[in-house]
Amino acid sequence: MKNRKPTSGIGTMSASKSLAGEKILAKFLSVIGLLTKDIQRDKGTRFRTCRAVLLIATSILAFIFEVTCNVIFINIKSKSAAGTRVTDIVWATKYYIKTISTILVLGLFWWKSSAITAINQAIRSVGGYSVDALKADRITRHCNWFAWLALLGYVQYMIGVTFTRAADIYAHPWRSGLFSEYSFMYEEIIALIIRNYTEPIRVLCTGYLVLALVRFGDGLAAECLSLLESSVAGHLQDTLEGAWAARERAIKLSTTIHRELQPLITSIIVADISCLIGCVGEVLANQNTFQRVRLVGATFLYLVSMLSLLYGLICITEKDEMTLEALQEACSRNTYNSSRELTTKNAGQENAHLADYARLFSTQVFGWSCFGKRQVALDLYGFGRVTSTTVISISGAFVAFFCFLVEQNDRSIAATQGATTGTSNGVLLNASFELSLPVSFTSDNATS
Repeated sequence: MKNRKPTSGIGTMSASKSLAGEKILAKFLSVIGLLTKDIQRDKGTRFRTCRAVLLIATSILAFIFEVTCNVIFINIKSKSAAGTRVTDIVWATKYYIKTISTILVLGLFWWKSSAITAINQAIRSVGGYSVDALKADRITRHCNWFAWLALLGYVQYMIGVTFTRAADIYAHPWRSGLFSEYSFMYEEIIALIIRNYTEPIRVLCTGYLVLALVRFGDGLAAECLSLLESSVAGHLQDTLEGAWAARERAIKLSTTIHRELQPLITSIIVADISCLIGCVGEVLANQNTFQRVRLVGATFLYLVSMLSLLYGLICITEKDEMTLEALQEACSRNTYNSSRELTTKNAGQENAHLADYARLFSTQVFGWSCFGKRQVALDLYGFGRVTSTTVISISGAFVAFFCFLVEQNDRSIAATQGATTGTSNGVLLNASFELSLPVSFTSDNATS
């Protein structure tokens, strides 16, 4: 006899159904070596490790390249009549931040790839058994939307940097660059390959991580809430056992996510905030049209990464708060109804209804043992439990930093020519960069 196929339950629906966006995202991360597709039979472990190490090594080369370029850039600006402005410092340091963030995110994602795959499989297999097929399909489509959003951020950035840098090279193919040995064209090609082609991969890593958080928040984390809400028409005891079991499963899986993925999640949020601060400072810098286009693309990339991750965390936090409110409401209603029933019984029936008191006590035990300190919401270092207030606080920090840059925009903090010509309004900078610069960029050659 053939087994009947299940007709509902996210555990069966989500485990077998993934839409195109999620499949493309997982396949791409697997091809470049950052994601383990199957932790039980990963035959290409060594080959996958080589690909991931090559990708991370390329990001390290990008960091070394940007450090060298921007040290030369700051030194040249410090010798100019206008001197070095605050926006110039932000312009230079943002490349350090971008490359370090890329190395950190890619390295941690690769290191935790087995844990991410295991958690994703656990979320799909455990699921929410009280969720019907229609809601399971909605959760899958919700996750697929975030996968396409991550892919959109990646594609628009890749297209933007490729075409704008190609246009820059076409307009000035043999213009001299920062390095005397190479032309502007060679520097643009190097920056395009080792930095611009590795940096947007981080949004794909974030997108895949968000899929697990959203599926967990809409599925297992919300199962207890669904069961408690279904007890409105009846007694809480009818659904208490199922809600208790669902809550324990959600807490157990949340503890695993917190233990395994907290460093990665925190690093992504900090990296995106740091890169967005650099983009805010870059708005006031002198740029051509192509650089503005790249700025818009980079800003969109970081916003997609940060906001999608914050949404996944907020989704879990809100489900936690709503579950506690539903439990308190159900307990209050259940206590009131049971007390009213007991007062109407005569003394001969009191023993028959002692079980009602036991059930009331069980409800109270459920409240203080599965809530309070034991929460499904992730408690991140430095951020706590992410809520909508967290997003508002981050936005306020960006506005405050932009106002600071507007105030400091025209102030020079480095002008080495001011000591001899008196034309600079800035403060003399001790040219400590000259110790590590080529001879062609020393003070004598710069003034000749």
